[in-house]
Amino acid sequence: MFSLLKALLQSVVIYMVNSMTLLSFFALEESVQIQITCSWEIMLTVATILLKL
Repeated sequence: MFSLLKALLQSVVIYMVNSMTLLSFFALEESVQIQITCSWEIMLTVATILLKL
């Protein structure tokens, strides 16, 4: 049960990260793209930490 929950959490995080990254590249300014990419890295790091718990 716990491994299923971890897999579901990972899938949700990956979906959110991919969506944020895709939307960031439609932005007009480069600074927005950098901010979204940094947010993507933070989300991925947090997800990795949570999955290791």
